Amino acid sequence: MCIGRVTIIPKIIHLVRMRTHINDEYVYYKIDLNCRIFIETNYSWFLDTYDKYCEDDEKINCIKYFYMYHYGGIYNNISQRKDEIHDNNNNNNNNHDVVLFKVNGMISDEIIISKPRQKFWTYVFYTLIYRHLDTGNIEYCSGGQALEKAYELYKNSKVKKDKLYKKICDHLSLKYKPDSNKTNICVDDI
Repeated sequence: MCIGRVTIIPKIIHLVRMRTHINDEYVYYKIDLNCRIFIETNYSWFLDTYDKYCEDDEKINCIKYFYMYHYGGIYNNISQRKDEIHDNNNNNNNNHDVVLFKVNGMISDEIIISKPRQKFWTYVFYTLIYRHLDTGNIEYCSGGQALEKAYELYKNSKVKKDKLYKKICDHLSLKYKPDSNKTNICVDDI
């Protein structure tokens, strides 16, 4: 299902749980002080929520969504080869702003393709803040189930009048305003 507009997805691949390093094509990062500094420097309004996560997996989920919003590119946390992801991005998905993938009928947080500063991610941030207190369930709080909920909210245009959602949009408009009010989203099966 595809939902709006077009530019180019950056050729950056984000991989988790490796050393922190940036070069022309790949961003390798692990959950450490650098990730917290990234949130503190760029998205300080989210820092309180980020600090409340106890598990590294919750922090990984959060940081990948913020990296997708901030930098765009491809996030990969599965064993698919990097060149296959690049080919998939070049051949099929450059007409979309965000590409999400379903595994077993559910949206997965293991592979994501996005252009930077897409409005869809504001719904993800809303969902993360709203669900962060349920620390017993990583998938619900910050994983694939949270991404699925954000997609449903976006698709149905819910929460636009919610005070928390408006506050998130106000924070982003100060420094990192979304490129558009509409995101062209495609959800593919893996």
